[in-house]
Parts: sequence; structure tokens; C-alpha cells
Amino acid sequence: MPSAWKKKYTVIEILPSGGQGDCYMVKENVRNEIFFLKQLKVNNKERRKRFFLETVLFKSLDVSGIPKIVDSNVEKYSTEEELFYCSEFIYGKRLNDLVEELNFNKLTDLFMQLLKILTTIHNQDIVHRDIKPENIIIDKEGKLHLVDFGISTYIESTDNLTTAGQELGNRFIRLPEYAAGSMSKRDVRSDLTLACGVALFMITNQYPRILVNEFGQYPHQTEKAMKCIAKLKMPFIWNSIFDKGFQQDLSKRWSNANEIIEIIKGMNIEEVPVSFTNIEEQLMHHAKMLQEKYFGELKNNLITLNHLLKSEVNSIIKVKAPGFRTEEMGRVYNLGDLENKNQIRVYP
Repeated sequence: MPSAWKKKYTVIEILPSGGQGDCYMVKENVRNEIFFLKQLKVNNKERRKRFFLETVLFKSLDVSGIPKIVDSNVEKYSTEEELFYCSEFIYGKRLNDLVEELNFNKLTDLFMQLLKILTTIHNQDIVHRDIKPENIIIDKEGKLHLVDFGISTYIESTDNLTTAGQELGNRFIRLPEYAAGSMSKRDVRSDLTLACGVALFMITNQYPRILVNEFGQYPHQTEKAMKCIAKLKMPFIWNSIFDKGFQQDLSKRWSNANEIIEIIKGMNIEEVPVSFTNIEEQLMHHAKMLQEKYFGELKNNLITLNHLLKSEVNSIIKVKAPGFRTEEMGRVYNLGDLENKNQIRVYP
């Protein structure tokens, strides 16, 4: 059956296509507006169902940085009609075509934007599962857009279109949980590992491909990667992000995007003096900032804990429970505060 969309749209340009569909820049014939159009490539029952679910999921998202669908015919997936959807067209460059133009501040900003998008879609119980440079478009204003939800799914979906016996097809980094036989193909931690891979790609201009190579090295531990990371401000922070992000064991990886966002915010990149060119100086500077930032909070927490313990111990003393006593002595954790030295110790 001929494509229904060809009566409404005129092809302006054929775009790079993925495994699921053919992609076009099209012009709507009545209003002359430009859109992105994707038509299902392989017309079998499973692919038609998957394309339907992709479009429904895509439509459900109202997230800044994800194009909005404006037209589709996927409700006819049980017929023989060729399926398509039409979405906003993002004018910009794919990340893999832009990477050589990125400076340090820009790549950090783009990584943050990606993590914020992932925070939003994960909060809506959706995993993307195909995060890679080709699926990231940067517009002229520097805004990041995440596209192609062809193998995305709801975390609690009951549709088993990707079974345990199938391998999930992201070749940017081959994750063990996406291998045939795995039961962990709908985990948000996989998205975060792929996002860390995108960050490393922006730093090195090299695809990670696998989590551990034949020398037992993680993607950020290869000679090229280490040299590139060493040139960054706060390289030890980036290494700590990658150390956890590239773990083979899902339980040891980042559990949500906000954890990484807070670490990047804590870098205070703009406050690192340009003169601090070696890692030792940067570490000292970073440690000083952390102490100034968190000591007040830590002290208040210790005082609160002290009051709570004192209340509990006093209640034990009042009922004359054996084995407990109070002592007046100097506070163990003390940085120059000579007042209020009362401390409670509990002796079993």
C-alpha cells in the first residue's frame, strides 16, 4: 500500500536512517512548514508493533530537549498501511559531527543537559537505551536534543518485544545487561553508563565500544583517554565519574542522573584559578572549597545528633538501666570551637 504521508508532505532531503526506519526532512504541503519524518523500514508484525509503541511513548513525553510529534498514523499498525510519524525538525549538528569543535566548558554543559533530560524521562519510568552521539543533536543555540526512541521502553512494560534471548542493539558501548539472556534490559543505570560514554567521547573523540578491553582497562583507562582526561580541569573528578559509570556490575553504577549532576556542580569549574595547572594544586583547592561548603552543615548535624543521643541516654538513665553513664569531657570532633564541650559517650 502506498505511503499515506506522501500526499501531505514533500521530501526535501533524505537523512541518515537507523535500523528501524527511513528518515526524511519534509515540507508540509499546505502550510509549508518543515518537519522530521520517520517511516517504518521493515514491515513485519513485530516491527509494526514496536514502531507503534515507540510513537506512543514519544508522544507521551513533554520534555524540553526532546522533539514533539505532530502527526502519525501508527494507530493503523494492525493494517497493511505503511506507518510513519512526523515531529519537530531540529536545525543543528549531530554530536559526532560537532565533537572536534567542543571546548571544556561546552562539553561539560552538554553532559549536564543530557543528564537533566535523562532525569526527567527516568522520572516518567522511561529508559532510552540507545544513547549515542548520532542520537544527540545540538542546535544553533547550543541546546542538546535527544532523539530516536526506537528501542526505548517503559521500565515496567509488559510488552516483551525484546526478550531475554535477544541482544539489544546499541553498539556505541556494548553493555553486558543488553546481551542475549540478560533479564536487566530496562534499567535506568544502563542509560547513565551510555551517558558517561557520551561524555568520554566528547573528551577523547573516540567511541568506547566495550566496557573492559583485552588488557582489563575500562574505557577511560586507555592511554589515549588518560592523556585527554589529564588535560581537563579537575581530572580526578571526571575519573571518579567514569570509575563508577563504567562498572560491569549494574549494582555498582550510578543509580540516578542527579548523583552525577551534583558532582559536576560541586566541581566549581569556573572558580579553579587558571594558574592551577597541576593536579595537586587542583586537589588542594577543591578540598578547601568542600571544607568551607560542608563544614557548617556537618557541625550542625553533629550538634543535632548529640542532642538526640543525649535525650536517648537520659531516658535510659532515668529508668536506671545498667551499663550506661554520662561523662563531661572534650568533644572528639572539634575544629576550634572551645565552647559547649559537653559530650555523651555510651558504654555497653
